[in-house]
Amino acid sequence: MYEIRSLTSLRFISAFIVFFLHCRIHLGFEVGNSLLDRFISHGAVFMSVFFVLSGYILAYAYNLKDFNQSIVLKEYYIRRFTRIYPAYFVASLVYFLIFYDSLEYTFGDWIRVIINDLFLIQAFFPNMFGLGINSGTWSLSVEAFFYLVFPLVILLFRSKPKLLFFISIFYTLVININIISENYSLLVNDQLKTIHYSNPLMRLNEFLLGISFFYLRDSKFLSSLPKLLKSPILCILLFCIFSLFEFAGLKYVFMGFQIVLVPLCGYTIFFLHYNGLKLIENRLFLYLGRTSYSFYIWQIFAMELGKILIKDYNFTVNQSVFLSLIFNFIFAFLSYHLLENLCRNILNSKLLKI
Repeated sequence: MYEIRSLTSLRFISAFIVFFLHCRIHLGFEVGNSLLDRFISHGAVFMSVFFVLSGYILAYAYNLKDFNQSIVLKEYYIRRFTRIYPAYFVASLVYFLIFYDSLEYTFGDWIRVIINDLFLIQAFFPNMFGLGINSGTWSLSVEAFFYLVFPLVILLFRSKPKLLFFISIFYTLVININIISENYSLLVNDQLKTIHYSNPLMRLNEFLLGISFFYLRDSKFLSSLPKLLKSPILCILLFCIFSLFEFAGLKYVFMGFQIVLVPLCGYTIFFLHYNGLKLIENRLFLYLGRTSYSFYIWQIFAMELGKILIKDYNFTVNQSVFLSLIFNFIFAFLSYHLLENLCRNILNSKLLKI
């Protein structure tokens, strides 16, 4: 499969922004500029980039595959498993081994961690957020759900991309209306609203929209748009501007502007694919994009080290954030080469022969 260079780089850019959002949450990081701090505090909207991008890339990678064939289905699920699970499992295990003594978990907490994290179903239980590295890896649970349903979606909608697109838009609209309306309800508190944020069913619309945008590549409407509207830079700029709106903030669990941001995300990914963006297609960005998965899954672990630097060694917040970033780059480099690539190649060579 030919690598889409601009989209590989986009993965890292999104992971990088989410890293600083987590630094704000876990380490109290602030830039000191109101606009930048607002942008970082709304950084969770970039989780939608991951999910839309996931749908788009999977549709691209499996465009010619026939999921009616059992051998194709088997190979697909094996490759998806080896893609995310080994590095995720090791990152979770290392976290618990290192920080075991400082974790005040009950017996029930440990049971839930072992079962839910082991089977990647923690996203269905939002009160798992504070356990282990789930404040970061809940999205892998969402991705695992997407991987599960992807073959069925392709079988149903590959030849009906417009129908899938309109279903995704309607799905997004329904979620958006409920998210906004709940802020004016006396029956829904802030804790209940957070249920939506990590729920795979509340994110499925983003994944479906990504798939539909890939299959709309022959759409006359998209190809007939003026050149300016096909500009990836303009698309990215608009996404960043809209992410600053209040509806994209914490009050609306970062999902109150989905009806604008999610389609815009799919639109941006589509034109990044076909028009490219040289600015982010150099070797450095490509390498960082390839390591972005490891960069993402180790970030909570890196920030826990940052907390220790602040608490026990009197480091400032900015110093701790800088060193957490360095730690995370190191972890990502090691994880990518020694876990992701190595384990994936070994497991694929063994499991695909069975």
